[in-house]
Amino acid sequence: MARPDYVPRTHAGFNDWQKTITDHVVTNAAAWNIDSATVTALSTQSSTFKGLYDHTSNRNTRTLQQVAEFNQFRISYTAFLRELVQGSLVNNKLVPFNMKIAMKLNPRTGARPERPSITSQPIIEITSLGGGLMEFVCTDSEDGRSKRPVNSDGVKLVITIASSEEMTITNSKTRFRHAFSADQRGKQITVKGLWYNNTDNAKSGVFGNSVSTYIS
Repeated sequence: MARPDYVPRTHAGFNDWQKTITDHVVTNAAAWNIDSATVTALSTQSSTFKGLYDHTSNRNTRTLQQVAEFNQFRISYTAFLRELVQGSLVNNKLVPFNMKIAMKLNPRTGARPERPSITSQPIIEITSLGGGLMEFVCTDSEDGRSKRPVNSDGVKLVITIASSEEMTITNSKTRFRHAFSADQRGKQITVKGLWYNNTDNAKSGVFGNSVSTYIS
């Protein structure tokens, strides 16, 4: 099955994407060993595109000449960006995998690219659904989203029941439920969690803050 194209089709989507590429490359050019001439060319073309985009985004004021100039430039700029992506980014081992994801480059995962150590922690919320059924929602401490980091395989929760019994739950989802037994109901639980890497435990995250509640 063909891989989806990483170049957005809409003008607005393309504008946001090219800005993301430009910002990342300008910021990380030295670390990624991207030559200054390429960075200068990218910055110049990005600025030109933004100007043309601004002129044509208003249907009531744009002219046919502006639209034609925009469309022609987008074609050449797209070709430039594809060359940049393939030559300096997606196949560049110096560019971290999570940064390739952030730039929406659709990097191949079959080769098991290197993944950096996880630096964020899960923020845990617990809701009682009754009958011993508890729902756990884990959000990422770095962006506040209910979505695990791209360089993790899921969340690991360590649950201490009544300060004596301990159990571990792992899940690839950030929202899931667990049914406690009848004899565990009414007891206090303390829960801490981390994002884990199931192929290299040394790159798993560290435990975040603990939360407590009662099983009901």
